[in-house]
Amino acid sequence: MMKLLLLAGLILAGNSWAMSKPYDAEATAVMKDGKPCFYLKTPIEGDTPDYLKGQGVSAEVFNETQHRYMWKSWYKTTLKTPPTSPQTCISYGTKSPDKNRMLALPLTNDTAYIFDMFGEYGRNRLYFCIKKDAQGKDYLSKSGPQANCSTDPL
Repeated sequence: MMKLLLLAGLILAGNSWAMSKPYDAEATAVMKDGKPCFYLKTPIEGDTPDYLKGQGVSAEVFNETQHRYMWKSWYKTTLKTPPTSPQTCISYGTKSPDKNRMLALPLTNDTAYIFDMFGEYGRNRLYFCIKKDAQGKDYLSKSGPQANCSTDPL
């Protein structure tokens, strides 16, 4: 009986672990100069935790539909001004002085994308699409893990 309970506990624990998100917090974005500009919703407080120190900061956009990266950039250390507001956001395609793993490719409308920022700021993610409004102006809309673009603005 004890072995059966232990086995059931391990199965339940394994299933709950598999269901966890691949990120810690959600990022967000605004359109700035015709392209997405990303920032963190969660304020950055104090020093970088010891377990994250030395990782630097990666910022990247992945095309969910074509399963390919559109932009990948890495900073050796945290940024002088943390990206925590529309005023301090990181624009799509910004070149890092440290390492550009992939320069930005053009983004297309009605395509599901994932923005990830990880490293010394933790793991942050945003699912998004670029849509056109009734006047033909680009705006950012919500997307989800199933690569579905909605018309709901971010």
